[in-house]
Amino acid sequence: MVGIVQPDDYSIFIRKIGYSVGLEQTLDRVIDFCEVYASRPQIKPGDWLELVFDKWDLKSANIADVFGALGFVTVKSGAVYPGLLGEAGALCVKQLDKTDERRRALQRILALAVLLADGDIFVNALIAGFEPEATADLLVKMVSNKRHRLFEMFTGQHEREAISSVVTIERQRQMVGTKKPGIHRSEPLVEASRKLGLPAPKDVFKIDEPSPTYLRHMLTPRREWARSFGFLTDRSCLSERGWSFLRHAAAMGFVAPGGECDFLPTKVELERARLSQFSTLYQRCPETADYVRLIGTAFGTVWMPAQDQTTAQGLATLTRKLFMDYRELSQDRRLLRNELPYLTAIAAHMALAPASEETDYATWLRENEWGELGVKVRSSRTIELGIIVN
Repeated sequence: MVGIVQPDDYSIFIRKIGYSVGLEQTLDRVIDFCEVYASRPQIKPGDWLELVFDKWDLKSANIADVFGALGFVTVKSGAVYPGLLGEAGALCVKQLDKTDERRRALQRILALAVLLADGDIFVNALIAGFEPEATADLLVKMVSNKRHRLFEMFTGQHEREAISSVVTIERQRQMVGTKKPGIHRSEPLVEASRKLGLPAPKDVFKIDEPSPTYLRHMLTPRREWARSFGFLTDRSCLSERGWSFLRHAAAMGFVAPGGECDFLPTKVELERARLSQFSTLYQRCPETADYVRLIGTAFGTVWMPAQDQTTAQGLATLTRKLFMDYRELSQDRRLLRNELPYLTAIAAHMALAPASEETDYATWLRENEWGELGVKVRSSRTIELGIIVN
């Protein structure tokens, strides 16, 4: 297994953004990006830099790391590559004209992005009311749960060390420096030299508690996220929407008996990491659409099956519209945009859905044969599934 699974593959087992800068005003900035992307035949590096330095008045372009981690855009080698959720946000902008409607839709898209990228950190902080001590306690429990579950499958020391190095919480210790210049030994050189040799095996069960510095930097932007989603009241208490989100997360099995939230990778993430052969784990893992439904449900959508041909016709019409709008984005890469990504489509549909009954679009796409309506779903090399329209 060591020769097949790479250490980075274990990162699918914890949903966290490993830094705490550039996370402020995220919703407003996501809206800005999606509106710019939707309004251009193609988005260029200059458009991105104009947002970063002029619109947002930032001192560096490091915010690209945050947008990349959230799945909105990747900026590298002088090019801008919108991510699957950046595409979904732009599709929502194209579908909606009113500012408040766009904001509500992109609120849902960002909530989904945070759940997929940072769910294990954000949701445990939400459960703890963003109190430092309570948050630290839940994070340690969450990491412990994940490690013990994985150690039942991976018994080799090297595998376990790789897991423990990824399934952890960055402590972000404060650097205190030294009082005087020069080298300071904490023990005689002879004593230190006796410790040279093969490294001792790492204690893979040891979990360091998050440091006060980490918690201070981490909690503030995530509290702002919760407010922007409507998960908190003006007094920073859980709102009805926040309670709804946590209730449904618990109903899906993501809240452990100890009160901590522990999100699992999706089935497609396991497949990409070459870990789908662990059948017990694979069966427990959710589909991508389950996370999309969770966000939609928290915002008041009640998912219903497609019950008649009229409903199917409506979904097919929406799919064609999304597909055509998707083709109009990034026109410089139009030859490559011959299939609508499944996650982009179901995320956009969820964001556009009303806070009432709505057809379960993901189930309709995956479980039914709608070839006669000109909409087909197929496997894809680069994305989970691709949607093509005749």
